[in-house]
Amino acid sequence: MSEINLMIGHSTVKEVKDEEYQSESYAGETTDDAVLMQHFGFKSKPPEDSEALVVCVNGDQDDTTIVAEKHEDSEPEGLEEGESVLYNDHGVKLILLKDGTLEVTAKKIKLNGEGKQFVTHAELDAALQKNILQQIAHTHLSTAPGSPTGVASASVPVTNFSVDISASATTTVLTDG
Repeated sequence: MSEINLMIGHSTVKEVKDEEYQSESYAGETTDDAVLMQHFGFKSKPPEDSEALVVCVNGDQDDTTIVAEKHEDSEPEGLEEGESVLYNDHGVKLILLKDGTLEVTAKKIKLNGEGKQFVTHAELDAALQKNILQQIAHTHLSTAPGSPTGVASASVPVTNFSVDISASATTTVLTDG
């Protein structure tokens, strides 16, 4: 049993360097170059004082690998069975809810891709205001339906108008289909 105790144990992440971590076992032993093993496609740097589960390959503390870590102060609460969350210690969260909702909490959301699929409130407002100015400058030579447009002294002016889209400014985007 003591051989297993030397191979697997709890530890605390004490210092985070580039790709190596200093960890301290509950027995007070320090490892300066523990490697953090992570799943493919996922990478994180745990905050200092995170709890860790370490494996010492063949019981050798000079060959320590962190296989899991947790920082209790940063962990979101309230997940229901079957839900998952990706989070950091700055309050950013990506929650996969059991009803199929993806809930994103962040100060700023940046989407990168080859094509732009979303229009911001500011972009929509600018485009609408430009269109309004073009409509105001547009005149017909008479009030008859289908009459030609142009500049003439007897042209019929378009009444000034504006569009207020301030109510469309939101921090929540809902999609339904």
